[in-house]
Amino acid sequence: MISKVSIIIPTRGYNAHLVKTLKSLSIQTKKPKEVILVSSKKIYNRFSLINKINLKVIYSKKANQIFQRNIGIKNLSKDTDILLQLDDRIVLNKDCLKELIYSWKNAHKDTIGIGLNIVDKKFKIISLNSLLNISGMKGQIPFFGLNFDYSNLIKDKYVSWIKGGASSWYLKKNKRIYEREFPNWKWCVFEDIDYCFGKKKNEKLLICSRSKAKILKPKKLSVNDSFHRGVINSLSIKMITKKYSKNYNITYLMNILLIIFGILKSVLTLNLLNFYFSLGRLKGIFKNI
Repeated sequence: MISKVSIIIPTRGYNAHLVKTLKSLSIQTKKPKEVILVSSKKIYNRFSLINKINLKVIYSKKANQIFQRNIGIKNLSKDTDILLQLDDRIVLNKDCLKELIYSWKNAHKDTIGIGLNIVDKKFKIISLNSLLNISGMKGQIPFFGLNFDYSNLIKDKYVSWIKGGASSWYLKKNKRIYEREFPNWKWCVFEDIDYCFGKKKNEKLLICSRSKAKILKPKKLSVNDSFHRGVINSLSIKMITKKYSKNYNITYLMNILLIIFGILKSVLTLNLLNFYFSLGRLKGIFKNI
């Protein structure tokens, strides 16, 4: 019987968003079995107020979310049924875990992963992603390799991918979760797409519309950070398309067009950070992996 959920949260260290994440876990109507916090910086008795959850803090020598999740997985209780992966700025509605467990109990027998419904993402009509979501592409990965968001769902939906930082996995049916490879980058963008691409054809991924959460805004990046993230963004896309795509040239062309679209949009909206992010993506397109 599925009832025990363990949670792993990779973090670079103590921060205000992380405290809000932990507090949202402490008021759940269905408590997690354990919360494993894997930090790349030492944390000393910072969470004395969080006394309603079984919290374990483990140190990681690398600031890499996949590497840190792997450490957390090695320290899971043996009787854990479901692993819930959370980023350190995800805040759960109070019935989130209760609804998630209910969804697991009633899901298709081939379901290996269920994602949380991120409900606070703003709809932007000028984004290509939003326009294509209108046509029913939410949560899908079409032939040219781009992924479409699935936030703010009204009803449950089977999808092609689920967000790595808000995803749950049935451990008995998903042994790959114990053997995850990772690029040696501090920001592992599209790692969730890479992982979901590797699933078997019969394996299913579901988003539970009632299991709601929100993502808190990260701290404002510097121009250099935005440029660096743009480079990694393109490198990650190249790695994934070379590994899985049968339409590499189409994907490559689509990404160049999207980068041009991003540059034009950032200029029109006078958004300096997005402009440097797009320039970084442009550099990454022509950079060796």
